[in-house]
Amino acid sequence: VFGIPRYSISWLSNIVAHLIGFDLIEAILSKHQRETPMASNQERYRQQQLNHALIEAAKQGSLADIQSLLDRHADINAFDCYNSQTPLHYASQNGHHQCIEILLDRQAEANIQGYNNITPLHLASSIGNRQCIEILLDHGADKSLVNVRLSLSLSL
Repeated sequence: VFGIPRYSISWLSNIVAHLIGFDLIEAILSKHQRETPMASNQERYRQQQLNHALIEAAKQGSLADIQSLLDRHADINAFDCYNSQTPLHYASQNGHHQCIEILLDRQAEANIQGYNNITPLHLASSIGNRQCIEILLDHGADKSLVNVRLSLSLSL
């Protein structure tokens, strides 16, 4: 760099390190390397736990838990790792109309597609829950979307 031989740069960096405190530089670098990955892993784990809890609350129809988890920044459109479904899918599949309403009011994606392109409207239609179907349609669910079986939402 700048016409200085390579061995001179390392010699120069050693002098600079000693002048400003090599121990200080080493302490800062080791602290940064130690804390940064762990903090991000902890945050990622915390987010996964929140998302899993939100999915379970939607399965059970636990309105208070859904609200609390969303307030703590659980991902409203998180997919579970088993069935590739979101909280809205599970609330629709289980007929929890109040949960559907809250999820949609809090910006859950009405036309989100899970495994085999199944939407929450497909699931609500499959159980014949008219109230859930109406809520989904009122929030923009597309009844023309087809799943892998080429079934329309309202023809199931």
